Amino acid sequence: MAAAAITKKLSDLKKLFTQMQNIYYTKTTNQTLATLASFDMELPVVEGGVTFKSGEAQLTKTKLTTGEIWDVSSKSGDDDISYQISSFAPEILAAFTNADATATDMVSTVNGITYSGYGINTSPKKVGGALFMTSEDLSAAIYIPNAQIFSNLVNENDKPAYINSKVSALADTTGKNIYVLFKKAGV
Repeated sequence: MAAAAITKKLSDLKKLFTQMQNIYYTKTTNQTLATLASFDMELPVVEGGVTFKSGEAQLTKTKLTTGEIWDVSSKSGDDDISYQISSFAPEILAAFTNADATATDMVSTVNGITYSGYGINTSPKKVGGALFMTSEDLSAAIYIPNAQIFSNLVNENDKPAYINSKVSALADTTGKNIYVLFKKAGV
């Protein structure tokens, strides 16, 4: 028996996506990477507050009465992509909550300190846009060109308040919903 040849060695396959470091948002959807010129903002995301699961395959096995597996079919499971934005900056609140950060709804003085601000409807807000996420060492990135985002305010014990954002990666004009990118050598 002849030895099997290995065409790709482990060193050839070491392309990793380490922990998320940066998340950039633009409200413009369906841009190709060539036309992606700028982002509306970099999102300050809570450490450990990013979940990225694109959807586990769900298998259905068809068995014969003998127990033999006759066929296997699959469909995509639900994705679980979320991140926690740790900022109440007016631009963040206007983009990801039901707030009008340009209006002053209330001015009040309490204990000699004057506060002014605006009201927020805490119902989840549906936001469209695109997300560009880089790995910790910047060697890899994920681009979601058509993101549907639902966000709402959260305030937990022992954490600063944040905006929780749940993402669905919808197909772009070419039928793709997630792009995995790697830093080009020598650039």
